[in-house]
Amino acid sequence: MEPGHQVAGVISLKHVYEIAKFKSNEINCAHKSMKELCINVINTANRNGIKIVKDDIDPEELAEFLEKRALINEEEVKIIAEKKAAKLMRAANVAAAAAAAASAEKDKKK
Repeated sequence: MEPGHQVAGVISLKHVYEIAKFKSNEINCAHKSMKELCINVINTANRNGIKIVKDDIDPEELAEFLEKRALINEEEVKIIAEKKAAKLMRAANVAAAAAAAASAEKDKKK
């Protein structure tokens, strides 16, 4: 929910290189060097909350990170659900008030 403030994922420099190598086959990126492509991948990852690590990712650390991230995701889903419910309640209240006003207007005309 907050890219740049929360870490949503982790990839290594090997992953960055592999992504850049894949992107080099695209028509839009064919004119760029591997260095430029790697920089673009790193910048995009950072903007989207993905942390880049130099060394390979330790499976135990990754499992721990994924567990923490799952808890954060659950909290975010709860927050979104609460906001959605509050918005629906406000909309229902506005609709009820509008219906009451229309009913009152009809009663006046009679």
